[in-house]
Amino acid sequence: MENSDSFERFKDLDLSRDEIDRLGEALKKDEFRKLLIDYVQEVQDPENQKLYEKEITQLEKERGNDIQFLHPTPCYVIKTSLNGNKKCFINICGNDLVKKPSSTPSEKDGARGLQWSLPHSLSPPSEDLDNKGDRCKVFDVLFHPDTLHLAHKNKTFRNMVNKTACNAIESNFDIKLDKNNLKFPKMKYKGVARASVIRKPSTEGPIERSPKKRNFLINFMLKQMNLDKVTRIQKRVKSLQTEKKVLMKILFIQPPNISSNIVVM
Repeated sequence: MENSDSFERFKDLDLSRDEIDRLGEALKKDEFRKLLIDYVQEVQDPENQKLYEKEITQLEKERGNDIQFLHPTPCYVIKTSLNGNKKCFINICGNDLVKKPSSTPSEKDGARGLQWSLPHSLSPPSEDLDNKGDRCKVFDVLFHPDTLHLAHKNKTFRNMVNKTACNAIESNFDIKLDKNNLKFPKMKYKGVARASVIRKPSTEGPIERSPKKRNFLINFMLKQMNLDKVTRIQKRVKSLQTEKKVLMKILFIQPPNISSNIVVM
């Protein structure tokens, strides 16, 4: 049964027989494995992340965009199922760039209370593995730290945060979550934390640069992204498609996310 499950997961990678053979041969070599590990460590190095974000911000500025990187601060995790047949995790996180919660007085059936607004930010889902090695979906939902502080102090408010997160995921990604069977594993974050981006048109417009200066900036950024090492990995596997699937599907290695967030403010 275990071998059958492993085969199904491997089949999902959509690798050709030739790619599987090349990958298998490459992984037998110590040099390739060391190169792959070094690449992962460099991609995840905080200093490299900072340099990457700095250069991306500059390039986006030239294109007439202002961007902000949202780094999730882990808080707690919700575990449930997706569309009735796939396990998923929701990382409830904090970030100061998300707007603070607000409330207005309300009255319903003679009872007075508060109508809350909980601004939040969603990032595109990622894939990970559960503790059995099965694939699962992971979503990040970011709130302002004040929202999470209130959720920590008040169970009713926490339930409202959970409901807001689930509803936002369902409406933005056109999926169905099992909201009647939410579980809360003893972890603060599922997967590898990734920054995502809020992109807005700049009031200053695009910035013109000379071709020489632009080429210098692009080459510097490519160097920080360690593309020379990626190229060496590609040569060892002898297939760009295989290399991409190795990094993105098998090992779930993901460079800094520069796609726009879905932001609800």
